[in-house]
Amino acid sequence: MAVYPYQLIKQNPMQYVSMPKYNTRKTDKEDLKVISIDDFNKIIDRFPFIK
Repeated sequence: MAVYPYQLIKQNPMQYVSMPKYNTRKTDKEDLKVISIDDFNKIIDRFPFIK
């Protein structure tokens, strides 16, 4: 909208930007990063304002 219709800028700065390809790889259980309940409780105790 800055280019057309408002003409605030002359060119679209995103004209030559290409999007990265989407990775369709499925995650395995080995890829998952899970913290233990003890680590979770340490985080909650450290940041009590989140509760």
